[in-house]
Amino acid sequence: MNSSFFEDNKKGEIQKEKQKDGLTGEELINSKMLNGEKHAEAVPENLACLICYDDIDENNYIEYKTNETSGWYPCMFCLNCTGILIQTQYHKYINNVQKSDCLREQTSLLKMGPPINIKDKNGFPLSDGNEIHSLWHFCDKKIHSAKLDGSLIGEERMKLWNELKKFLIREEKGEMPNSANAKDSPE
Repeated sequence: MNSSFFEDNKKGEIQKEKQKDGLTGEELINSKMLNGEKHAEAVPENLACLICYDDIDENNYIEYKTNETSGWYPCMFCLNCTGILIQTQYHKYINNVQKSDCLREQTSLLKMGPPINIKDKNGFPLSDGNEIHSLWHFCDKKIHSAKLDGSLIGEERMKLWNELKKFLIREEKGEMPNSANAKDSPE
């Protein structure tokens, strides 16, 4: 049998457990961890945060997943710096769109759309520059959300995305650049 069958079966079992036990989202995620997900048993040696340069140890070591089915990888940022990014990254995006005086920067930001989860190509090198799915803290052995403070999802995110387009610097002809109308942006 293929692995997809086993994955689907495991997802079904977890859903049944959730319904039976009434687990919350975080409890369910942490129950998945107990069902075979592998994490570091010890913090890798000679690891330093790429932001603050503090040594990374058992008190501030983090692992991340790039998607729901990926493995866990060591984060290159400490717990504190990752927390600061989660608190500020979304708000910085909004501010940059609204206050930028560079058409190229604004167009690029609008093409990406408002972020939902933390992302950083240096701190999460195996993410290919994409948003992170979830985080695992060595200090409490629990999975934590990678969702940015203030970030929106679904229809609310799409409304905001359309609203942010109003801040786009107009070209001399008064038209929005074609690159800002990417096929994946809401219309």
